[in-house]
Amino acid sequence: MYCANIDAQVTVKTGSYAAYGATTFGGDLPRPSGGAPWQHDFSRGILQHELLGHGIGQLTEEYILAGDTGAMVQTTFAPNMDSIGCPSWCGSALTVSQLITQMAADPNAACWSYDATTCRAREAPGSSPRCLTLSGLSDPGLAWFGGRACAPVTVTNYNIGQSCTGNTGCYIGKTNGGVIVVNAAQPGGDIMGAGGRSASAAQGFSTAMEAHLRDIMDCFFPTTCFAYPEARCLAFQTKWSAGGNRSVFATRANACESGWYRRR
Repeated sequence: MYCANIDAQVTVKTGSYAAYGATTFGGDLPRPSGGAPWQHDFSRGILQHELLGHGIGQLTEEYILAGDTGAMVQTTFAPNMDSIGCPSWCGSALTVSQLITQMAADPNAACWSYDATTCRAREAPGSSPRCLTLSGLSDPGLAWFGGRACAPVTVTNYNIGQSCTGNTGCYIGKTNGGVIVVNAAQPGGDIMGAGGRSASAAQGFSTAMEAHLRDIMDCFFPTTCFAYPEARCLAFQTKWSAGGNRSVFATRANACESGWYRRR
């Protein structure tokens, strides 16, 4: 497809989201297509997931793959990652004891009581129960587990968040190269894949990530300087330019932060 009055050429692809995800999308534009709900046909989710989520929002995936095996810790958090308990968007969270009670009927619940050796022997796909070995990992964020050596792999499916922003949840773990990160939690938006790990995941982006995307659009791409939310944007820049364990945005002042533009 080519139009004389635009500065970009767009190629329209046939096929589903599954065939044209982040690694093979290549800039082509898939047309609307059928498929399972998680495939997110074009009209519902491809641009939301790839462009708004990964591209503009710098969000990471929120699914857990069936083949993900073993546990690890991660030191740098994307915007849709937080320490376990999700203090960035939840008022409180379940304790590990409360979650163990809630998971009593889970087929992998026995993992909570295993030592490191038994746990490690039951990490592979197909194991029953199937576990994640926590022993040997070192990170302050693991204190939530209360020193336990083992956890069920399905711990990632439970929303431990309480008094959270809007429809936002708090789901332990994220996928990372075939291993599950266990010192972080995610808000649970199905556009970023959380629907594949929990039926109770939020539809679309979670409320907290909608607010994050709104900050980016209002602060980086303001439509007018008259109502520019300067205080909110300065707070955004402070948070995401500081580094630490957070991803760093290439934040910079825009024209609305110049006195000449501010009231125009």
